[in-house]
Amino acid sequence: MAFKSTSNEPDCLLTMNQETFVCNAESIKHGARYQNVSIVLAIKPSNLEPRAFDAFHKVMQTVKSAQVVGSLKQSFFLVYLCQPICISQNCARAIHFSIRHFFSEVKKSDERMYRYLTSGKVGVSVLGMDTQSMKRAVVHASQATLVQPAGHKSRIQFYDTDLQLTIKRYVLLEDLVHDAIEKGEVGVQYQPIISCLDWEVAGYEAFCRFNIDSALDATTTELIGVAEDLGLISDLDLLIYQSAFSQCSLLLKKSGNFLNLNLSPNTQQNLPEVLECMVVLAKQEEIELQQIIIDINEVKSPAATLDLATLLPGFRQRGIQFALDDLSKGFRLADLLSKGEFKYLRVSRELIERSHKRGEYYQVIKLLVRLCHRLDVQVIAEGIETPDEARLLSYLGVDYMQGYLFAKPVDYNELQDTEKQVDIILRQLHTDGMTDSSDVDEEATTLLHIASKSLPRLDPGDPLVLANEYLKPDTINVIPVINKGECVGLVDKSQLNLHLTPAMGTEHETMKEASIWKKPVASMMDTQFTVMDTEIMLTEVFPLIKEGAISLPIVLVTNNRYKGLVTKTEVIDYLLELTVS
Repeated sequence: MAFKSTSNEPDCLLTMNQETFVCNAESIKHGARYQNVSIVLAIKPSNLEPRAFDAFHKVMQTVKSAQVVGSLKQSFFLVYLCQPICISQNCARAIHFSIRHFFSEVKKSDERMYRYLTSGKVGVSVLGMDTQSMKRAVVHASQATLVQPAGHKSRIQFYDTDLQLTIKRYVLLEDLVHDAIEKGEVGVQYQPIISCLDWEVAGYEAFCRFNIDSALDATTTELIGVAEDLGLISDLDLLIYQSAFSQCSLLLKKSGNFLNLNLSPNTQQNLPEVLECMVVLAKQEEIELQQIIIDINEVKSPAATLDLATLLPGFRQRGIQFALDDLSKGFRLADLLSKGEFKYLRVSRELIERSHKRGEYYQVIKLLVRLCHRLDVQVIAEGIETPDEARLLSYLGVDYMQGYLFAKPVDYNELQDTEKQVDIILRQLHTDGMTDSSDVDEEATTLLHIASKSLPRLDPGDPLVLANEYLKPDTINVIPVINKGECVGLVDKSQLNLHLTPAMGTEHETMKEASIWKKPVASMMDTQFTVMDTEIMLTEVFPLIKEGAISLPIVLVTNNRYKGLVTKTEVIDYLLELTVS
């Protein structure tokens, strides 16, 4: 392929040498104020012509993704790519996308140059992967063009062989995802959502499922990300809507429950058009729009914007409700909730897990729930796995729960049997005291029946300021301190007040008083308390309490594991209930 010079610019500008290339690329890399992938490409066409550098430079002026271009000893074209990515984005996927996007831009600008550049070999070095040095990255990229494994068909070779395999796997996933969406071979599974008001199934979240070989070890989240990169995410969303509406139409009419669907904003398509298509699909199956909740998923690109004030109101007026991920980086949480754009907020499994490890996250959930309820937003806690998590979140006031404690996502033909199992689980949770301690079981026979099981818990290392926050409500007088599942102490209001002064928490607080807040609860908790088995009968305990043989509160355990707490309040409530009945 012959190239003719069409520029009067000096040769030094047309063929930026290696030293200048490295200097300019480093300047861009260090000046980037966003998380990014930094890539050096060394391109060696099959038939390198000196005049091609002139044509290459001219085309590169129209390719926005090429941050810096140059040459290496008149043997390679050099290109530096610096693309922004979000923190949650898969790095290998971002690298592959950046390289593919570059060549796509070249093809769009000049197909003749595209064919020329892809006629030979392309070496790739990724900064932060195989080197931290821009100069070494240039050397690595050029070396990668020379090391092509036997039988290797790809023209693109990474210096890092592990990264090469990772990218190869990703390309394979691209092909599989593309074929699955094109052929409509994507399944749907449903997970029940439980209302904390009446402890019954209130709705179902629909999840897409790809039928892909388990050997690829690919998660649904990863495959959805691939669909977003391919520009097929809206096709995938609509495919799921169509299947879910068709399968659940009769169930929704009979039960009156809602259907929770996901919508990705990381698409090249017009989101109002996608939602309009969803409305058409719902009407075809005679599904009421009031029974549809749409989760707006995270905006991944740092440069992307989503005009929710324009997108959502029209659909909300038609009955569709929208849910928001809790702390997604692509959203301004408080701002959006205050504007009434969303009716629901999701609390993620990650946040719930963190509340187990650090008490501060308990406060984060508590504040989120309080904020949402003030703004008429309902809270859905997802990823609930244990009864203790359900009790704690119920105590905090969440409106809905879902998770493996109740049921895993299942195919539609298994949903009826799953609901029967959910009903059994909910009855058991109610029997075990899921409701507030004031809702006394009239048929209570053991201490566990009247115990409070949803109290917040402290870790021995938690600060006094956290204990103070927990004990502020009038309904809480004592908190267990738990270490590795065992109760090692109790903290009550009277004990806490002994360590506080009137000035603490006010503008008159001294530095010495401020330091008291940081003291661990282990330094002031009561380690002498009554411990009893959960199965001990009320008829055995009450006479002992009356005689003063045992003192309240009573810590209930099974095999030394903490299960609940019986305080004076629970005893009085139970006796009053007996008197009334």
